[in-house]
Amino acid sequence: MIAKGSLEGVLKALFTVLALVAAPTSVIAQGSPGAPPPNADPLQIDSTTLRYPQLGFSAPNPGAGFAVAPDVQRAYDEMIAEAGGKGKMFFWALGRPSTLELIVIEAINNGTLGRDEDGLRKFATGMRSRLPPGSEVVEDTVTWTPEAHEYRYAILHPNGLFMKWRCVASGPTRERPLLVCASTIGPDSTSLDAFRRGLTLDPGSNP
Repeated sequence: MIAKGSLEGVLKALFTVLALVAAPTSVIAQGSPGAPPPNADPLQIDSTTLRYPQLGFSAPNPGAGFAVAPDVQRAYDEMIAEAGGKGKMFFWALGRPSTLELIVIEAINNGTLGRDEDGLRKFATGMRSRLPPGSEVVEDTVTWTPEAHEYRYAILHPNGLFMKWRCVASGPTRERPLLVCASTIGPDSTSLDAFRRGLTLDPGSNP
């Protein structure tokens, strides 16, 4: 089990785990960069909601004690740049080290992913291929109906932490499709479930 410690130490340890199953970079790197770059403006955070109007998504505020995790965001930025995903994937990380919890919102804006079911299933296949050794798959579901376009993936890591994703696709209604994922790490099977369930994406908003 990861031991409690400083903000920097705990968040870096959690990021190391999350990066093992990060969105498949070969999928992200395809397509073209979006404009304007979403991370030009900070994520809007108030007492109840996290939102990013430029891309049209929002999620519930995960609760007291969560703070922006710049070290995690810098690590993600380096990983994405190395994979050729700069300008196509954007992220916002918040952590609460006292409870060993981390959330990352990932927006993939490469101009192709999020448009149709085939692309979402390929994304899911890429996620499965990065399963950390010794991990147990708890949930693995692709849903593509007129009402919902989403992928849910959850694993129990050998260190005892649960890692979960809920990825919502815009579908074909946007001129430039988008996939947004709410990913979390926590110490029990229900950690941050409400946060992931509350992720919404406006299917008609275009960056």
